[in-house]
Amino acid sequence: HALEVQAVAPEARAMACGVFLTPGPLPHAHMQRMDGLRLEMELLAAEPTGMELVETVRNMKLEVGASERFSLAYEHVDQCNAGHVHNMDLKRELANAVLGFPAHSKASLDEITHRLAVVETPKGYLFGRVRFAPQAVPKELDFASNKPHNYSAGLPVALAGAAVSVAMGMFASNNRHSLGSTSSNKNESFNSREVAAPTVLDPCCGSGTIVYEAWRRGSCSRGVDAELRMVEMAAANLMHFANNFPHQPQPTIELGDAAELSLQGADVIISNLPFGRSVSFGATRLSRRRHLAASEASNQEDYESVAFLSEVLVNLRDKAERHVFFTGRPLAAQLKACGYTGITEVPVCRGGRRYMSISTGNEVLEPMIEFMPPQSYGSAMQVVGAGFSSMV
Repeated sequence: HALEVQAVAPEARAMACGVFLTPGPLPHAHMQRMDGLRLEMELLAAEPTGMELVETVRNMKLEVGASERFSLAYEHVDQCNAGHVHNMDLKRELANAVLGFPAHSKASLDEITHRLAVVETPKGYLFGRVRFAPQAVPKELDFASNKPHNYSAGLPVALAGAAVSVAMGMFASNNRHSLGSTSSNKNESFNSREVAAPTVLDPCCGSGTIVYEAWRRGSCSRGVDAELRMVEMAAANLMHFANNFPHQPQPTIELGDAAELSLQGADVIISNLPFGRSVSFGATRLSRRRHLAASEASNQEDYESVAFLSEVLVNLRDKAERHVFFTGRPLAAQLKACGYTGITEVPVCRGGRRYMSISTGNEVLEPMIEFMPPQSYGSAMQVVGAGFSSMV
């Protein structure tokens, strides 16, 4: 999730695990596409302890009108080391610190005019006005639970969504920089400019998870697979959701080989490569098969898989400007050997059983991990939360 924030806002700094400062508001369209985002808020106060935060808010003299209502959400990143306060007690004290608080009135969601939030972190408490909270994905659009055909080695939906979000963020950030050099409006906010969503290709699409997540986020997406059975499965899965996106270009699924020179490229390639897991990459030309027992008995099987992976990586390198790959083993060294640049690699599951490797084509995508004490937070900053324990 840190990579999601960094892709959209390269200037972001980490305040705590899962909490980031950005120098200004981010486009709502980009934030809605982010898989790990919980909220964005305008920071009003930050203190090392809960009681100090209450006193600061009281001195701010925040006031709501007689006809206005506000909500106060509590978000938990981790327990404050300097003096934890029970969340209900802190919410009550902060609510009472707001002038005009209707102590005996309960407002419906439609009546709420101001949404406030308090975030507890290991180094202190943050208080602010919620600017944006993404809408939850409707149950009928959940690919994992609603697709008619499943594939046991498929990529989890959350990882597919995060990968698409990172790729779209990189694409948008790069295009905003390009627009910035030619924009005639000097007062135009850098992050306010919207750009078209990138085209996305998954050359080893399997059951279609990545293609679907890109499609759901507004991209023109395409999937390719070397096995006819997987092509039919992915096409049926996507057709199941076709009526939910009548105004978006329908994704396509094609029978093809990721190593073929004739493969048509896209703006971004995102793929769960069948390498280092329970399927053999070299087998994609014929059929997917389990190979763990064979690779344990002989290194030859593994060598063939690695050799074919290099062939595929070289072919995909120039088919897109940016790449996001998932594998069951580290891939960074092989990407570098195949001519990829701007490589970042992170483990994305416990025990190092899956890795996400990103190639930007230029600068390395690395979140600025600069954990900051509460006293250094600027009141003009925006707070982006990725990975909170609950949603607003």
